[in-house]
Amino acid sequence: MKKIYLAIAVCFGSLGLMAQNSFVSDGTVNSNNSQVTIHDLLDRMGTIGNSLGEVGDYFTPSEQRMLNHHFNQNPEFAPVVLTHAPTQNIAAGAGIACANSVRFTDNNLYQPFDLPGEFGITNGLEISAVEFAFDDIVTPTGFPVTVNLYEIDNASDFPGVWASMTLVGSAVYNASNSDAFSIVNVPISAEIAAGKSLVMELVLIDDGTESNYTRMGVTQDTFTGESYIMAPECGANTPTAFSALGIGDRTFIFNIIGDDEPGGGGGTAVTYVYGIDNAAQSFLSFNPADPSDFTDIGPSPIGASGNFENAGSIDPNDHSTAYVLSNDNKFYQVDVATGVYTQLGTIAPTGAGSSTWTGAEFNPVDGELYAIASDLANTYLFKIDISGLTAQNIGLTGNPGSISLMINGNGQGFTHDLVDDSLYAIDLSTGAATYIGPLPFDANYGQGGTWMEGDDDAVYLSAFNNGTFQAEWWRIDTFDASGTMLGAFLRSGALMQIGWSSAITEYLGVSDQSVAGFNFYPNPVKNMISLRAEKNIQSVVFYNVAGQKIQSAKTNTNSMDINLSNLQPGLYIMSVTIDGKVTNHKILKK
Repeated sequence: MKKIYLAIAVCFGSLGLMAQNSFVSDGTVNSNNSQVTIHDLLDRMGTIGNSLGEVGDYFTPSEQRMLNHHFNQNPEFAPVVLTHAPTQNIAAGAGIACANSVRFTDNNLYQPFDLPGEFGITNGLEISAVEFAFDDIVTPTGFPVTVNLYEIDNASDFPGVWASMTLVGSAVYNASNSDAFSIVNVPISAEIAAGKSLVMELVLIDDGTESNYTRMGVTQDTFTGESYIMAPECGANTPTAFSALGIGDRTFIFNIIGDDEPGGGGGTAVTYVYGIDNAAQSFLSFNPADPSDFTDIGPSPIGASGNFENAGSIDPNDHSTAYVLSNDNKFYQVDVATGVYTQLGTIAPTGAGSSTWTGAEFNPVDGELYAIASDLANTYLFKIDISGLTAQNIGLTGNPGSISLMINGNGQGFTHDLVDDSLYAIDLSTGAATYIGPLPFDANYGQGGTWMEGDDDAVYLSAFNNGTFQAEWWRIDTFDASGTMLGAFLRSGALMQIGWSSAITEYLGVSDQSVAGFNFYPNPVKNMISLRAEKNIQSVVFYNVAGQKIQSAKTNTNSMDINLSNLQPGLYIMSVTIDGKVTNHKILKK
């Protein structure tokens, strides 16, 4: 049996539990000596001023995480982010794995999470992603890291029950050299039952090539939970606590991201909001009642080309189509169901100097598309001719830095300004802005807004709050600009930036049902939809909004459950034949 030991350098192929400053391939030593501090970041924030662009232009992902944690010590919004490493600071060179200088051996790395006791989660947890940190990495082509999530009765039972834990989710992350000294995000779907706890495991497998080396990242700041390692070649034949190995001054940076209020849905009218997360370059949809309940639909090509997406809106007469203007004046049509972008041409904000597009919205009264452009000194209103690919300059608004455009059901325009942090009404015929009042937050960087059907006294902002350093969903009263923060956007523990947002309302569920005794649930649906009827259901067919048949099932019973997990998020028509009668229903897939 090989002994687990600590060393300043591990030589000649011998194995050790490496937990020291190590030399990477260029011969340099990694350390924490030059790590940026929160005071450095706050000073940088003070020098940036107002910006129409992307937060990532000014702060790295880890710096964004530090700022977000600084301003939100005790967040009370979903999704919850569970961690034993609250600072998220990677102690470079202190990482742990059973390895020598050129390869890692088979490693199983663990961390238990006491959901009811430590985190106060008693109703179960729906997990959407996990995160973990790497220390140094040397690999020629990359290697897999397997993530496993287990359900256990009590966190205190670990590691005694490690061999009999219930596996509830698994995913694989392909690591590369670029992941060194960073925290990575891995989507994973798992559910922990009410009252239970969980264990997160990372698995490294030695592929025999003698070429893949890494240690997993740890923090040596204040932490709240023990970590464990099982590595037979280093003598740990069962999960062994760091404290038992003499390295109890550190713990793995493992993060669990999920929703502590799983389930929900239903009703006769459902409003979903679509938009762009510029930080992830992803077109998405989210639930306006809970912005943490979002679904990525497809990648945007705009951010990938080095540009910014700040103006977009869904056609109120065609909910399957959105239109987007980028800051380099490209004009796109977006398939809402798939997130596929098609460039139609270019449209520039002519007569507006150096202004860039900062907002767009359809007028629900007449179906015309309007857009707004600003250079942080002046703002201009435009009407967009979609087929002609031109923009009519309606006029100056009179406010300096509009970052959004919203139009309500009465045809009244609104904008919020990130220079003076105020809400304005916009006259769509002249462009003139009328001051309403100060916003209840400090707006900065690219963000958006929309109107939601049935609420003509308010607009909704997909804001970036400079005071909390996070993207937030706000309801703003159009009478006096007072507001309520409805929730924060959080992508699996990483910051989001919603450059534009656009709401649509669909009427769903029992109000469409015309066959006596027939019902279905849930709606919206995430995975399984259940159908119940007094008479036998003969067939069920699902169509997309373009009328294409997507999925079907035949039966001859009065109840059935259908798995819709393979469908893309969006709106579908469910056509059900019962006792020879056909009834159609709108279904929203989450």
